Amino acid sequence: MNDPHVETVEYRLVPDESLRFNSPPLEHETDAFKLRLQCDVLTVWLKDHYASEDDAKEAVDSYLEIWAVYEALESRRRRKIRFDYRGAKIVDRDPSSHDDGVRRTVRTSLGLLWSTTEAVETRGDYPQPPRNFALSPDVATMWERYEGYLKGREPLLSMAYFCLTVLEGSARKLPGKGKNRAKALRTYAIQNKVLDTLGSLTANLGDAETARKAGGKGRPPTRSKSAWIEQCIRALIRRAGEHAADPQKDFPKLTMEDLPKL
Repeated sequence: MNDPHVETVEYRLVPDESLRFNSPPLEHETDAFKLRLQCDVLTVWLKDHYASEDDAKEAVDSYLEIWAVYEALESRRRRKIRFDYRGAKIVDRDPSSHDDGVRRTVRTSLGLLWSTTEAVETRGDYPQPPRNFALSPDVATMWERYEGYLKGREPLLSMAYFCLTVLEGSARKLPGKGKNRAKALRTYAIQNKVLDTLGSLTANLGDAETARKAGGKGRPPTRSKSAWIEQCIRALIRRAGEHAADPQKDFPKLTMEDLPKL
């Protein structure tokens, strides 16, 4: 090709074995793409010029990773969707006379199959694409630790404390004076009591098996405290992702009233 241009890339939506979609087509548009998801096939029209299929795929892959995390946060669970790459339509913007100027690639995904024993849920709508949410390195780190907890790889209290320190540490990099927690409260519009409560629970709860540090002599968190911590962490990841997408936005304050009662 004389002047290749990736016009579209195509993926297949793959839900895990506990989830099925019986959904009408979903269409969405961002500054970079136009999307259409129909019959579990996602077609992405690229607005920017990409001469390489791999470059175009890399740009879309990062957006689809955000979509999968965003859906999990909205659904209050681990990730249950992924997008497997199928191929691209590449056009030649300067074709020769003996060439129609169109090339299509097809790739077969050999990714691992989902494995679960959960009951199957059928949903009537596809998960909504992310709006005003981004996966900065800190947001991605918090999510990975939270998802590790959901998969049973880490205790609740150590995961929650780690996420709290990442959130406060991210504020250290931002302009302004004050201690990390105070800067985090201002930056992410969070009520002081929310982070104080999370810090207290992660410091004081837990026995030898569940405490975040050695020497724990307290009690494991009750079901209500565990539910509060889980929802708090999801809310913090969501707010950090919203801020990463739009640092100038004036967010409504996240307060104790937005979380379960303790």
